[in-house]
Amino acid sequence: MERVIREALRLSAPAYITVAEDLARMPVIGTPIKGMALPNVKRNASTRQELDAALACVLERLRTAKTPVALPTQSSPAMGFVNNSVLS
Repeated sequence: MERVIREALRLSAPAYITVAEDLARMPVIGTPIKGMALPNVKRNASTRQELDAALACVLERLRTAKTPVALPTQSSPAMGFVNNSVLS
């Protein structure tokens, strides 16, 4: 998991980690792996051109989607993306 998180931060790319439900109940054995603390991982900043291209791609996919779906997260209210009439 540490490697996946480190690479996602380094590349500013999404990461997918799947943990089987039965593994959550298994005991942790062996020697713990010591990695780098997340604040110490070097993160590459996106350029304005990269951000504009990513936004254009997302907007085009939304425009052409037959049934677009938005999944709000817990950070939505902090970013001002809350419409009470939709959430209630």
